[in-house]
Amino acid sequence: MGSILIYGALTVLAFVSVLVVLFVLMQKPSANAGMGSALGGAASESVFGGEAAGVLSKATVIFISAFFILCAVLYFAFLATQDKGEGEGLKLEEVPAATEAPAAVEPAPSAIVPVEETSAPVAPESVPAK
Repeated sequence: MGSILIYGALTVLAFVSVLVVLFVLMQKPSANAGMGSALGGAASESVFGGEAAGVLSKATVIFISAFFILCAVLYFAFLATQDKGEGEGLKLEEVPAATEAPAAVEPAPSAIVPVEETSAPVAPESVPAK
């Protein structure tokens, strides 16, 4: 259940990130330029109304705050889902010492073929040309 909430929050974080980028790009960089002039119109800020700058600024602050809160919540959620074992990967297990070395296993005599008894590869017989 926890992982479903985490992945849902990650999806919301991605959506909020896209909205933050869009709201920052829609803001007016200077007094002479605005969204209306960016779209090719002569009227500055008339696309979103006369008070668009205030609305865009408030929306940007809200979505940036939501972004940071979601990042902090997801950080703590991922910490909570991690394994609680501390240093388990660094523990050395004690292996009991062997009292005797195991005896070497000798292969069966039928599996050993001396080199002298092997036959050399036979060349194929030549076929007369027609």
